Amino acid sequence: MSRWLPLYLRSRRVPLAVATSVGAVIVVGGAWRFFAGRPEVPAGLAAMTTMLALAPLISTLSGDEDALESTAAMPWPPRRAVHLAGLFAVLVALIVGAASLGVDFGTTGQILRNCAGLVGLAGLGAAFTGAQLAWLAPVSWTGIQVVEFPPVSGSFSNMID
Repeated sequence: MSRWLPLYLRSRRVPLAVATSVGAVIVVGGAWRFFAGRPEVPAGLAAMTTMLALAPLISTLSGDEDALESTAAMPWPPRRAVHLAGLFAVLVALIVGAASLGVDFGTTGQILRNCAGLVGLAGLGAAFTGAQLAWLAPVSWTGIQVVEFPPVSGSFSNMID
């Protein structure tokens, strides 16, 4: 079993995906620290950074050949659940680790919420649309959350008239 894990991680290109995610957090955190001059990141940028760190990791949810996936000796659902838990742990470690850059992406509760929600959306996307389109749900959700709409003045009936 101990020889299986490195082969599994390498076949899914996990080391490259983790390195890319680390780079994304470093670039966003460094740019924020350099240009903003304050450590507190707005909630929208924190969610976007979490999504940018997750995006390369989503492709690790499947291998190169779908036919080989169905022939595995281990059942797929437990393996996918462990893989998603690992993605969650890596993502939380990256976002919390950004504090070493002097960047604050929110409280621990907010970071856990953002990471759990986006990893869950990626898992649902992989289950329903396949790993090739699993990125669509977290990217769309984050895009909707980041857009800030101006407040509506007056009541709804005034807008109709």
